[in-house]
Amino acid sequence: MWTDGPFLDRLPGNSALLFDDAADTAATLGPVVRTDDSFVVSAHVRLDSLGSYAAALSQDGVESNGFWLGYAPPNRCATSTGDGCWIFSMRPEDGASGPIATSELAVVEGKWVYLVGSYDKVAGQMKLTVCDPLPVDDDPFDGVDPDPVESATAALGSSWFADGPLQVGRVKSSGKYTSPWRGAVDNVRVYDGQLLDADDAKIWRVCTGAPMFSTVPGGDLNDPTEKN
Repeated sequence: MWTDGPFLDRLPGNSALLFDDAADTAATLGPVVRTDDSFVVSAHVRLDSLGSYAAALSQDGVESNGFWLGYAPPNRCATSTGDGCWIFSMRPEDGASGPIATSELAVVEGKWVYLVGSYDKVAGQMKLTVCDPLPVDDDPFDGVDPDPVESATAALGSSWFADGPLQVGRVKSSGKYTSPWRGAVDNVRVYDGQLLDADDAKIWRVCTGAPMFSTVPGGDLNDPTEKN
């Protein structure tokens, strides 16, 4: 089912996939990215119900997943405002436990945010970047603008190739699908290559509504990666 996307006011017809039932899913026929190499995945997401795990994007292995990007409840967050946190998780091999990068940006029910999960194979590092397209200034008189882009990292020395489909709205764990998304997902983007450290500007452009057809010869104008 479709619902209004995050930029309907600026992009007429902007629609997003709506996940309002545990059975709602979307998937590719096969793998979209090699999870044993550097890559970047991203999406605009809106979570309409907090409290339990919710997976926006993942890629299947046999028993588990190569990565998943989404939300975790408060008791699973390194730091939390009490409403849970945005996370990016990977595993060193199928079925094994792995590191999780968690964001300190407050999770607000029903609010669109842009999530970016990346893995740099050379550096052995995962990175979660969260962008708020409409940040709230808690003190408009202090002369300091709120930082709309916030990042967190975690170390991952080696990864593996999860060669199953890319999933939108769920994640595989212990051989079963779980953590259904409760809300909407839009503007899914997948890139091979490592995230450029200085490319918050491109992330910000996409976060605030740069269209998918912003292309130049050779690729996407807003591709935030460099190829290995």
